[in-house]
Amino acid sequence: MDKKKTWMWVGGGIVVLALILIFVGGSSPSYPPPSGPSSGSTPVYAPQGELVAGFPTELILDTSAKTTQSYSINYSSSTDQYTANFSSGQSMLALYGAYKTYLTQNGWTITNDMHSYTSSRGLYATKGNADASAAIVDQGATRQVTVTYLNHGTR
Repeated sequence: MDKKKTWMWVGGGIVVLALILIFVGGSSPSYPPPSGPSSGSTPVYAPQGELVAGFPTELILDTSAKTTQSYSINYSSSTDQYTANFSSGQSMLALYGAYKTYLTQNGWTITNDMHSYTSSRGLYATKGNADASAAIVDQGATRQVTVTYLNHGTR
């Protein structure tokens, strides 16, 4: 399998894991998060309510969203993942439409559009050496959103 397809599967897996975490209520770690530089596949968490350094803030499309968790993972010298979880008062369909429009209008190619379920939506997109995903779960009064940005350096 070529590298691009491998990373597509990794990204799709990230979206699925994010949806599972949201459904089971895992919005924050139950152990003290590690601090310091990330190495291997150990996540480094931002302080509660903040985005981790390196996360592209333009991927948070709801300016009134409340960040619940953000972390980075360094997989190799050229591959870093940045993830943010937030809750939003916007509707699931509004958020899904906003992400779909943003990604399309900003040079991203949507490679996976998940819209089969009534209470969740997901998008996975690529652009150059980067991948981005947005997973949105409707939880009644709020929506839980997980946005992940994966920078591959050079592929």
